[in-house]
Amino acid sequence: MSNDNSIKKVRSVIDSLDRDGDKKVFPDNPNVPPFRTASITTAEGESLKKWTAKEKTVNTIEVGLAFGLSALHICEGLLLNKGANPKHTVIDAWQTQKDKYANFGLDILSKAGLDKIIEFHGEKSQIILPRFLDKNRQFDFAFVDGCHLFDCVFTDLFYLGQLVKKNGIIFIDDYDKPAIRKATTFFIKNLNWKIEEIDSDKDHKWLVMRTSGKEDTRHFMYFVDF
Repeated sequence: MSNDNSIKKVRSVIDSLDRDGDKKVFPDNPNVPPFRTASITTAEGESLKKWTAKEKTVNTIEVGLAFGLSALHICEGLLLNKGANPKHTVIDAWQTQKDKYANFGLDILSKAGLDKIIEFHGEKSQIILPRFLDKNRQFDFAFVDGCHLFDCVFTDLFYLGQLVKKNGIIFIDDYDKPAIRKATTFFIKNLNWKIEEIDSDKDHKWLVMRTSGKEDTRHFMYFVDF
C-alpha cells in the first residue's frame, strides 16, 4: 500500500470514530468510560497530528491508548513525514483486560492498517519506561494521557524527559486538571522545559512542552519550588 493510501485509510478510521456525543462503547461494562470521556477531542487530535508532523518525528511514544483515537492522529502525522521505518510505541496496562478496554484500541489501529508501525506494551508505564531507559531507547515525541494521579504523571514525565531527545516535544492531555498542571510545573521551573503551546476546546485542555537542549548540570541541592 502506498503512503498516500495508508494516510487515507488512517483518516477514514479517524472519521468513523470521531463523532459527536459520548456514547458507551461497552454499555454493560461500568469499568469503561464513554468514548468521549476517555478519548481526545477533534481539535486536540489535529494538534497532535500537527506537532507530530511539524517535528518530523519518526519514533513516537504514548502513555494511555484507550480507544485509540490519539494514536491514530499521531500515526497519521508519522505517515505524513514519510520517514523510513516509523514506529509508534504505546503503553496501556488496561488495554488487553476483558473488563476494561478489551483490545478495542489495538483493534482500531489494526483496522487502520498500522500493525507494522505499532509496538504495544500492556504493563504500567512506571514499569515499562525504566526498562526503555535501561535499553537506551530514544523517542522524538511523547504523548501523556495515562493515569492522572500526580505521582503517576510526575513519574511518566521524569522518565520521558530522559527518553525523549533533547529539544523534543512532550504533549500533555488534560492540563486543566490540578494534579497534571502541578506535575508539569516542576519540569518547567527546575529543568528548563519550555511551553510551546497551551490550547483547549470545550472538553479538553492540553499543553505542549519542549524538553531542554542542555545537559542536566544542577547542583545536588538545587530546587525551585513549584
